[in-house]
Amino acid sequence: MQETVHAQAEKYRALGLDDTSDYIQDLQKKWWDYQDTIEDMLHNIYQTAVDNHNNMLSLLENQYDMLDNNQTKDAMLDNLYKQLEEQKKIQEEAHKEERRLRDLGLDENDEAIQDCIDAWWGAYNDIQDINSKIADNVLDTFDDFIDYADDFDLWGDFNFTKVDYLKQKLKEINRLFEEGVLTLKEYNSLMRETGVEIYNEQKDALTKIIEMTMELVRQEAEDQVDALEAQIDAFRKIIDLKKESLSATKDEEDYQRTVAEKVAEIAEKQAKLAQLDRDTSASANAEKQKLAQELAQLQQELADYQADYAYNSQVDALDKEADTFEDTKNDEISYVKSTVDTEEKVYNAAISRINSNWEQLYADLIEWNKQYGDMIDGEDSITSAWRTAKAAAQEYGDVVSALNGINSEISYAGKNADDKQTQIDRILSKMQTNSKGWHTAKTQEEKNRLVKENEDLAEQLSALLGRKVVKVNGVWHLDSANGPRLFHTGLDEGYVGGRATGADEVLSVLKDGELVMTKDQYMRIFNSLKYGITGVLDSLIGNLTSTSPAVSEVVKSITNDNSNTDNSSTDDRVTIQNYFQMQNVTEENMKGFAEYYADFTIGKLISANRRKGIRNKVANSMLRG
Repeated sequence: MQETVHAQAEKYRALGLDDTSDYIQDLQKKWWDYQDTIEDMLHNIYQTAVDNHNNMLSLLENQYDMLDNNQTKDAMLDNLYKQLEEQKKIQEEAHKEERRLRDLGLDENDEAIQDCIDAWWGAYNDIQDINSKIADNVLDTFDDFIDYADDFDLWGDFNFTKVDYLKQKLKEINRLFEEGVLTLKEYNSLMRETGVEIYNEQKDALTKIIEMTMELVRQEAEDQVDALEAQIDAFRKIIDLKKESLSATKDEEDYQRTVAEKVAEIAEKQAKLAQLDRDTSASANAEKQKLAQELAQLQQELADYQADYAYNSQVDALDKEADTFEDTKNDEISYVKSTVDTEEKVYNAAISRINSNWEQLYADLIEWNKQYGDMIDGEDSITSAWRTAKAAAQEYGDVVSALNGINSEISYAGKNADDKQTQIDRILSKMQTNSKGWHTAKTQEEKNRLVKENEDLAEQLSALLGRKVVKVNGVWHLDSANGPRLFHTGLDEGYVGGRATGADEVLSVLKDGELVMTKDQYMRIFNSLKYGITGVLDSLIGNLTSTSPAVSEVVKSITNDNSNTDNSSTDDRVTIQNYFQMQNVTEENMKGFAEYYADFTIGKLISANRRKGIRNKVANSMLRG
């Protein structure tokens, strides 16, 4: 319709009618009426789209409440992401409509733009609530599983450790941050808390493995001492048996000698009987016999002496052998005991044992636990601790480095985390303030100062976070242009270092309430008043008289001197001047007239001149003046 009206106007201009003619003025009015209708339709389309999203949100929220009652976490999470998508669509609609309205010349004081801003921030606040629910839904799943596994000592039954599971939780926290579900402060807090939980779990596992290995070392030393003492006892028994053997041999020899003596005695008696029978030289035989007996006795005494000496020598040798063996074993026992006679020695022995062969250590601990362990969960506890400790040692290089490194991390997190977060919050707050200040800065020098300050702050923030902080088109991100945004400043953001002036644009400094219009906008006002200032004033005064009797007397005193009216146009400026004469007006009536006239004029301009580029802007500017 606008094209038809425009074509009609051009047709009659070609026929000789100018813009002051009633017909052209009527066509212009129709064109603007159509424009107003189009703008209203476009705004209604926006409002309808927002209403549709809100209706969908109401449906999703009702569904969520039902799901929440049934504790169906996966379905709840899916529902929350749908809610999040609807809220983001509301923000997109609000941003698009706000941009369209600003392109028409409206500013943030316009009611329609305020509605867009309110819609954007309302969705933003709702998004924070939804994000909180999403984070709780995702992370509570991890926490619930950990609690369950802890309560029933199940970690040894899985092919992953508690640390592995917590590291998976860290990945989810990072994902939630990358998606914008978590703020930087929430992200840092959760990463720190989960990191400390991992460190404590690793520390507990390492400490447990070290303590168990120390017990293993002590037990092995004790077992070794017992074995050596058993060897001494066994050797003593061998020696005692050998002594018994020697004693038995001696007893046998004594028996044989006694038998021989008895036999010799019998033989002697028999010989004496035989000699008596022959009665030979008695004296000679007696002497011979006496000598023989003495000889035999001496020989026997020698044999006995030799036998006793040999026996005693062998017994002494066996005793000496036993003593030597016992002394050797006692030295070994002393050495074994010396290896575990202080906690430091036991600790060092355990560390060496752990670092030498993890697989053998695991087998040794399992075997030790079977014989001496008193843990209720037994092998499962050893398996879980061993896996976690081994992974930590491999991560840091060795057991001692792991334990020292983990203790340092825990100490740092405890002492410096709050201070670090305070610094991060302060920097982010200052950067956000600077970004907003850049948008309202009155000089390029001030804008440049804010840009430089934010760049310096970004370097400090990067050092604190240990990650890159980058600026893309005036928007600050973490890691890269596709990384999470550090902060929001609202719908019309105006970031520091954002949009620069174009080739045909200049910066301007205005006082509060000053009106800025383009040349075309000035000409539209001028054309709208083409009938002359007199006609407009006559219309205004007539309406004032009919609607406010209180000013009727003042109106009668107003005359318009058209001869002093100056309506002129230059290249880029329009000057409209008119001179009035007012007579017989009291001060009290004049004040009332002035107030009513101001309110009425503003309302009239809004309702009668709702034109592209000046609708509401005129009124807002006047109200601010």
